[in-house]
Amino acid sequence: MKLRNMRQLHNKILIGLEILLIALFSGCANMGQGPTGGEKDFAPPKFHKSTPAENSKKVSTQIIEIEFNEYIQVNNPTQNLVVSPPQKPAASAKAIGKKLIVELKDSLRPNTTYTLDFNKCIGDYTENNLIPNYCFTFTTGDEIDSFVISGKLLDAEFLLPMQYTYVGIYPEESYTDSTFTTTPFDRIGRTDEAGNFSIKGVKPQKYKIFALSDVNSNFFYDQVGEAIAMQEADLPIPSILNESIKDTLFKEVKIEGSEETLQVIDTIKERSVKMFLPADVVLRMFHKEVKLQEFEKAVRPERNYFSLIFTKCEKSHPTLRPINFQSNDWYKLESNEQTDTLKYWITDTTIAKLDTLQLAVEYLKTDEQENFVKSVDTLNITLSYKFLQDEEKQKKSAQKKEERLKRYGLTPKRTNVLKLASTKKLIEIDDTMQISWQQPIKTLNEKMLHLCYIEDSVMHDVPFSLSKKEDHRTLLINANIEPEKDYLLTIDSFAVHDYYGNHNDTLRVKFGKKTESEYGSIGLKVSNVKSDAYVLLLNSKDMTIRTQKLSEGKVFFNHLHPQNYYVKIFIDNNGNGVWDTGDFKSGRQPEEVRYFPKQLKLKKGWAMEEEWDFSSTNYDRPNGLNHVQQDKKGGI
Repeated sequence: MKLRNMRQLHNKILIGLEILLIALFSGCANMGQGPTGGEKDFAPPKFHKSTPAENSKKVSTQIIEIEFNEYIQVNNPTQNLVVSPPQKPAASAKAIGKKLIVELKDSLRPNTTYTLDFNKCIGDYTENNLIPNYCFTFTTGDEIDSFVISGKLLDAEFLLPMQYTYVGIYPEESYTDSTFTTTPFDRIGRTDEAGNFSIKGVKPQKYKIFALSDVNSNFFYDQVGEAIAMQEADLPIPSILNESIKDTLFKEVKIEGSEETLQVIDTIKERSVKMFLPADVVLRMFHKEVKLQEFEKAVRPERNYFSLIFTKCEKSHPTLRPINFQSNDWYKLESNEQTDTLKYWITDTTIAKLDTLQLAVEYLKTDEQENFVKSVDTLNITLSYKFLQDEEKQKKSAQKKEERLKRYGLTPKRTNVLKLASTKKLIEIDDTMQISWQQPIKTLNEKMLHLCYIEDSVMHDVPFSLSKKEDHRTLLINANIEPEKDYLLTIDSFAVHDYYGNHNDTLRVKFGKKTESEYGSIGLKVSNVKSDAYVLLLNSKDMTIRTQKLSEGKVFFNHLHPQNYYVKIFIDNNGNGVWDTGDFKSGRQPEEVRYFPKQLKLKKGWAMEEEWDFSSTNYDRPNGLNHVQQDKKGGI
C-alpha cells in the first residue's frame, strides 16, 4: 500500500513538472506580450498509440496503456468504464499525463475477446472534453469476436429509459434454469442516459439476454430487491448487414435577376455501412412483487392520535393490548388508501393525557418464504418533543391571556369549538356534497341540519339523508343537487360533538354544483387488442385520473376538466383489473403497456374522439408527458 501511494505521488510530481516546464517555455516564447487568451478548446483527446495495440491477439498482460495526443483526466471509472466479460474485482483506470493506465484485476479467460467501453470516462485535462463512444478491444485467443447486440432497456410500467444499468448475455448452449441466479454474465453492456445499450465482442451464436440493476455488483440475480428484465422472444444470431446509404450534397445557385440564392442538388454519393444485428432488442425492466409485510414505526404527533406504519397491511388489522392503562373501547381506526398507515384516534380523554402509551401490538408479518406469521411487538409510543414544547407554550400563553382579560372584567372566549377540516364551495357534477371535521364525530343530531336552495331570495327546503365515511370524520349529504342553483347547508350549534368535549358553533355552508358546460369528454376507439385491456387516463405528470376497461374496443370518459390528457393501456393477462409486474421464477413477463402517441388537449365543452391502432404503437412515451415519482406510502 505504501509503495502504491509513493508511485501515485511520484506520477503527480512528474505531471506537475511537465506542466510547469510547458508554462515556462510558453512564457519565454512570449516575453513582453500580454496573455492572448486564445480560443477555447472543444476537441476531445485523440488516440495516439497503445500497449498492447488495439485489436491485438494472444494478449496475456492485464495492464493496458493507452496514450493520447494531450493530457487527459479520468471521470468516475467505477461508473463509466465497462469491461466485458465482467471483472470481479473491478478494473481500475488512472491518468498519468497523456497516458491512461487500465489494470484488469481479474484473471483473463483463454480465447476470449475483451472490450473496454469508456463511456464519458476520458476527457482532456483542461476542458474535460469527453471522447464519445470509445471502446478498446483485444483478445486472449487467435480471433477477435466483433459482433454486437444492441437495443433499449425500459421500465416496464412507465416505459421510462433505465439509465446506467447492466445488460448481459449467456450462450444458449450452456444456459440452464439456474444460470441467471448463480453465474455472472458472459458478456455485458451498460445503458446510457436514454436507456440504449450495446454488448460488444460477441460471437455469432444463440444467446439468452437479461438486464440487472445488480445491487451487490456480482453480475447475477441473487437479491430480491434487484430489478431485472428478461427477453420476450428468441434473440436472432448476431450478424452483420452491409447497407448502401446515399448522401446528398447540395450547392447554392444564384437566382437569375436576383441577389438571392437557391440550394440545389450537387451530387449524390453512395457509401457502404455495416449494420450490426440485432439492433432493436427491447427489454422491459421490473421488480418482483415482494409481499413482505412488516411493522416499520409508530408516531404520535398529537395527543389525540397516533399512527402505526407498515410496509403494507393487507391481511388484517393489528390487535392492540394496552399495558400502562386499561380500556376496551378507546380508539377509532382510520386507514389510508394504501392500508399501510393506520391512524388511531384516542377517544378516551384520560388515555389521551398520557405522554407515553405502552402497547403490545400483535400483527401478521411475512417470513422469508412470504408466508404470514404472527408477531408481537411491545411499543412505547411517546408524544413528539415538538408537540410537548408547543403545548407548554400554548398553556402559558392562554394563562397570560386569561389573567389579562380578568383584569378588565372580561370572560375568555370558549375554545372547545369543533371546526371543519374541509368543505367544497363548488362540487363536481358526479360528486356528493360532503363536510369533514378535524376530529372524529361522537354524536350527531341530524334534526339540527337543514338544507335548502335559494331562488329569488326565497329558501326552499331540500330533502336529504346523511351517511358517514369510514374515517369517522366525514359526513355525506345525500340529496338531489342540481346545477345552476345556490344551496345552503345550516348546522345548528351543538349539533355535532367529538370525543374531546368539543362541539360546533352554528355553521352556514353555501355551495353549488358545476354544470355540464364546464366539462369535456374523450372517447377512444382502440383496434387490434387481442386480450382484456384497461385504459388509463393520465395527467401531464403520468398520474392516473380515470381507469376504464376496454369494452368492444371502446372507452368513454365523461365530465373531464379542461386540461391536457394522456392515455395508456395495459393488457390485463390475469383479469384482476390491475397492472401486474413480472416474475423470473415462473417466467412471467410484466403485463404489456403502451401509450397513445398524442397529447389530448381538452377544452371546455369539447367532445374529443380518437382512434388508436394498438398493434402499430411502439414503446415511446408521448411528448410533453412527465413522470413524477409517486409516494405509495402516503400517510393520512
